[in-house]
Amino acid sequence: MKQVPRLTLITSGPTRHNLFARFPKLAQLLGPIRATSPRTATRAASLFRGGWAAASWSEVLDSPLIVIQTAGPKLFAEMQGLGKSAWRGRIVLACDSEAELRHLAGLESLGASIAHLHSLDKRQPLVALSGDNSGVSRARRLLTGAGIRCLTIRDGAGPGLLSAIGSLEKRIGTALREGDRAFLHAGLRRAEARVVGVGAALRALRR
Repeated sequence: MKQVPRLTLITSGPTRHNLFARFPKLAQLLGPIRATSPRTATRAASLFRGGWAAASWSEVLDSPLIVIQTAGPKLFAEMQGLGKSAWRGRIVLACDSEAELRHLAGLESLGASIAHLHSLDKRQPLVALSGDNSGVSRARRLLTGAGIRCLTIRDGAGPGLLSAIGSLEKRIGTALREGDRAFLHAGLRRAEARVVGVGAALRALRR
């Protein structure tokens, strides 16, 4: 017997970088999955160890929270074809969707409330949420219950935040490599040079 879904997923296909593949506790809340084909949806459920292939769009929409991750043009066309009656009042959580903002705006024009999730660290359970307040609140409750730490940011600030994080990581990496070269020139072994460099970086953060 299928559990009552707390969220559903729309995706073009399963990947190990998907939110549900990375966080098994979240996958336990997963219900119907809509993909480009029933077979692809079944593969996703197998990979995530949660959910099942949706039998219809009505099954997908019958959920408190609809998650979209890398849906692609075909699925967005199907979603928009459902019309306003299908999307009015629905809460959608769009994950790492910077490339799909135009399509999401189309769903919003049909009455959907859109919240955005931005993965801040692919290796850690840390995300930023923005957008519709009711969507952010509902997503935060589910994600926090699955062990994911959620930060709330200004609507539309996601791309800028991700760019700033990437720029900071690049500058830190450059500084560490420059330090390594100096330390190696001073006669340290490579492992010793990295220990000294990381120690210097940590001391700088504590100032």
